[in-house]
Amino acid sequence: MSFLFRRDIAANRKADANATTLPSHACWRWAAARVRGELHERRNQPLQDAYAFAHRPEALFLAVADGAGSTGNGGRGAILLTRHLRQRFQETPAEELGDAALRQWILEADERMHSLARRRECAAWDFSTTLITVIATDSAFHVAQVGDSSIAVADANGVWDLLCWPKNGEYSNVTFFVPLRALEDIHLYTFRNTRACTSLALFTDGIADLSVSDAGVASGFFEYWLAPLRQRSQCGHHHDISLAMRQRLREHLAIRQRTEGVGDDRTLIIATRAPCPPATT
Repeated sequence: MSFLFRRDIAANRKADANATTLPSHACWRWAAARVRGELHERRNQPLQDAYAFAHRPEALFLAVADGAGSTGNGGRGAILLTRHLRQRFQETPAEELGDAALRQWILEADERMHSLARRRECAAWDFSTTLITVIATDSAFHVAQVGDSSIAVADANGVWDLLCWPKNGEYSNVTFFVPLRALEDIHLYTFRNTRACTSLALFTDGIADLSVSDAGVASGFFEYWLAPLRQRSQCGHHHDISLAMRQRLREHLAIRQRTEGVGDDRTLIIATRAPCPPATT
């Protein structure tokens, strides 16, 4: 478990009671970007990653999926999965939001992939995709993970840590996907007393190569993207920052492709929260 949550009970209660730090409800600001890897560009293949987001007064939903490049429809699977989860988030009552709901939504998407495969007369595994998704409320983060995409969090001091490490199989280049081979491939986490955590980052394995190592999270990588978001007062998705982030990721990827031969697609959602601004009359 992340060190940000390995605190004694008294410390957690003190942070959770600090209403001046993060009153209900928080104002989330976020940006998202995805760029096509060099391998897919060479093969004239579409981007295989997908993301989705939605916001309600009581919660933020974010999802990132990495379609398997070795299959014919991994990108379609990633889009189907993230869109299905977003739709279910938007229509589910607030009191039912949580890890059990995430598990059910993933199983529903799994069945939709099998149904689509039957109609197309192809294997369901043609739609294989990884997933990392979170429902963030004022005091808890509900996370579902399938495969090697990840989520990191930070406190107000810019100290970053992973909530869950990428999940791989027997070998480092083997991971887990939706459609599922087993129910145990869905990893669910609920983190309570999260008011001290002010920022989130969801990302595919292509971003993990840039930001995560055995030594931990490269805080500077995520702080770079968060800086412009923290300067904004308006809640919600900031499209202009997303466009700038995509351009910078594309430039960074081009450099790494020339120097290291890296060819993965890369997808990143970065979000930060602050007290809601006062209502205007």
